[in-house]
Amino acid sequence: MRNAVLIVDMQPICLYGLEEQRDELVRRIKCVVEAADLKRIPIIYVETYFEGVSINDDYVRTLEELGRGKNDTGNVLLKYDSGIVVDLNYAFRDINRLFLMGVNTGTCFTSTLSEVSHFGKKVNISPDTTADADIERYHMAMRGFHSLNNVTIHPDYQNMIRELEI
Repeated sequence: MRNAVLIVDMQPICLYGLEEQRDELVRRIKCVVEAADLKRIPIIYVETYFEGVSINDDYVRTLEELGRGKNDTGNVLLKYDSGIVVDLNYAFRDINRLFLMGVNTGTCFTSTLSEVSHFGKKVNISPDTTADADIERYHMAMRGFHSLNNVTIHPDYQNMIRELEI
């Protein structure tokens, strides 16, 4: 079973509403990225574009802060416009199990999880490595994921790191 770490939407526009949580969120994700690097598990950074918003220095700094990983692990940056349907089944064709982290901007995180799990991929998530400025919507979405058979919700990021090591 091939694993990958999937990090969704760590753009500054997504983090502005989470200023109090930002540093801790980035720290936890960085711990998972470092564990994935040790196991030579590829890291996929998914970046969605918003009309009028382009990559800027702050976004590049956030990716550097997370750590881009070793070049030989197959890390990749997927870019897509949030208004365009992307064939994630094709993009993740060689991946059976994803460790999903990042920031929910509108429905980017939840729709990515739903689409990927729909294609039969096993998805691991942890509430402390994901976030949404709209806390109520986020908790509602997390409750809904419990009903998906191929989604594992870990109690914390350390549990997810232990799962990466299996």
